[in-house]
Amino acid sequence: MLFQILSTKERIYSVLFTLWLAAVLTVGFLPMTHSVFQWLLLWLGGWGLQWHAVLTRSSFPFIALLFAISLPARRCHPRAPAPIAPLLLMSVFPIAIAFLFGMMRASETMWTAPKLALYWYFVCIPVGEELLFRKWFYDVIERLWPEKMFTATNPLPVSVTLSAIAFAIWHWQNLGFFSTPFVFFQVVYTVFTGLWLGYLRWKTGNVLLPLLGHSAINLVSSLV
Repeated sequence: MLFQILSTKERIYSVLFTLWLAAVLTVGFLPMTHSVFQWLLLWLGGWGLQWHAVLTRSSFPFIALLFAISLPARRCHPRAPAPIAPLLLMSVFPIAIAFLFGMMRASETMWTAPKLALYWYFVCIPVGEELLFRKWFYDVIERLWPEKMFTATNPLPVSVTLSAIAFAIWHWQNLGFFSTPFVFFQVVYTVFTGLWLGYLRWKTGNVLLPLLGHSAINLVSSLV
């Protein structure tokens, strides 16, 4: 498939749009999802209170799923699915980086974290973030600038590049939970992670392999 290149004006608009939408998601998405489930808990009454923590965490992937399915299927040129073996081989480098990233984390490992934290880290975060960024956000960009590359020197579709930038900005919400230098490193690190996950999305045509790769990254970064 031959991709066109964004014009200078399109490049500026696409970046501004990405920064704006990523900032909105970063500031408001998780509070919004938690508010929805807080309302649900009030409606459920006593039964809901028993599952308060689980439902609150589950709100993120649930609302992300609603975002993901909100866009109708888009007709596109048929493309043969990429062979899985080379894609898996490419995962060695990002998994190794995830291990180094885990060495910088000043938090509990998977062996000492409570079950609820493990549920959040290995299920809710990968599912929610992949549905939000490699599905919904990716598809939004594809509809606005279909089958285009960001620059002539960037071999990736603009949807891969911009979804990676938005994914990185999303991690600024960790300020207050981790040190500023660590969050800055995490933002830079997640740009490259987002490019890899977006590449998997592009080559396979669906979000399943990026989701599995995301879970693997979270797992490896917690083994330290």
